[in-house]
Amino acid sequence: MEIAWKQIGMDSDVHTAGYEEALVPVVAGTKLSNPSILFDKIEDAKIDEMTAISNERVRKALAKEAGIIEEEPVVVPLKDQITYEDFAKVDIRVGKVLSAEKIKKSKKLLKLMVDVGEPKPRQIVAGLAEYYQPEELVGKIVNVLVNLQPAKLCGVESQGMLLAADAGERVSLLTPDKEMKPGSIVR
Repeated sequence: MEIAWKQIGMDSDVHTAGYEEALVPVVAGTKLSNPSILFDKIEDAKIDEMTAISNERVRKALAKEAGIIEEEPVVVPLKDQITYEDFAKVDIRVGKVLSAEKIKKSKKLLKLMVDVGEPKPRQIVAGLAEYYQPEELVGKIVNVLVNLQPAKLCGVESQGMLLAADAGERVSLLTPDKEMKPGSIVR
């Protein structure tokens, strides 16, 4: 502010000058000082970054005002790296859930029959009962780990595993974003 004040030929202190003095037009013939840069240029990338930060703050404030509680992302440490050969052993296929029912002995498990492109559907036990109703799953296209060794859970054999994202309080099945036939390979 001081620089601009001096550039228009004002000798007084900008901080003590009254509003009236600022409204007085510059007298014709007043010698102006050499112009200098008042502000550093803010690059477009920095403006975009600052705008994004501001927009995020506004979004959070509006969400808070509306009573929406936002969860902080859960950061889980990454597991040790594996080789490509290790990954190549995993066989994941697209499946279609044909039926789903609760397992009587468990609050967390569901028994599913899933078509993975084989002659007979596979029976899969999934820990989804806290997140999905059985009827929500029927007809759903899912990703299935098919070469997992069978295991018994609550006395029911499971012949695979559905893939899901787990964020603590929320679980979401991983599904293809386009229509795929049961048995399609997931890479």
